[in-house]
Amino acid sequence: MTKQNGQIDPMAHAWNAAKLAGKWYLFDATWVAGSVSQGKFIKKLDNNYYQVKPEKLVKSHYPFDYLWQFTNRPLKANDFLYGRPSSYKQKIDYESTLKNLKKLSDLEKLNEAIVRIEANGLIHGIIFDRYNHLTIISYNGAVADYNEGVKKFKEYINFRNAQFTPNRTDSELAQMIKAPKQFAEQASIKLQSIRNPDISLGINPAGLVTSVANLEKNIQEQSQFVDTYIQTKPNKRKSMFYSKEVTIFGVPSTK
Repeated sequence: MTKQNGQIDPMAHAWNAAKLAGKWYLFDATWVAGSVSQGKFIKKLDNNYYQVKPEKLVKSHYPFDYLWQFTNRPLKANDFLYGRPSSYKQKIDYESTLKNLKKLSDLEKLNEAIVRIEANGLIHGIIFDRYNHLTIISYNGAVADYNEGVKKFKEYINFRNAQFTPNRTDSELAQMIKAPKQFAEQASIKLQSIRNPDISLGINPAGLVTSVANLEKNIQEQSQFVDTYIQTKPNKRKSMFYSKEVTIFGVPSTK
């Protein structure tokens, strides 16, 4: 989000960052190249936006995620809008957070960005739009993971109801119940960052949270069954199966 002459620009904007000789600098190639006047682009080099220190550029350029302000005392959204100094009472260890980013998965990076954007204040339409965009990405990803987890769990349930025939190795059986567990865990992680969804988005994270929790519970029960099955002597294993089939919801059903 950018600001000119005290006014927030109506569209989101992007710029670049680079670490040179151990220090962060920002580059806005668009603003360096010129400006728009009366609907026309005027080509004119402006080095005020080339290799700028973060504390200077943040007066006109506000990243949605405060981490990219590259400062221990970032501006909150209100601070930027009204031209005030940082209202953060405690310092932010942004250097350590940046180093830790390299260790995170794309999913973890997305979730942490959503949390930081929300914490900094959803007080402007452009910020809210970005927040909603990331929220939808996370929610849709959670839905996809949940559906895949259900699919994999169904495959396991059908195999269990066939009394694990045709035969598979113990490691293959363990992997079969591990697969839906991984998808359910990923769905749960994605949902953790969705705390205040806009009702207009038409999503239902609370309902999905309940569904994922139920799936995880049933998977855990079957994981325990598989563990016990593997530890049981082969000639005793057949006696472990129910006389009734098991459904994906974990409830025995009459054959």
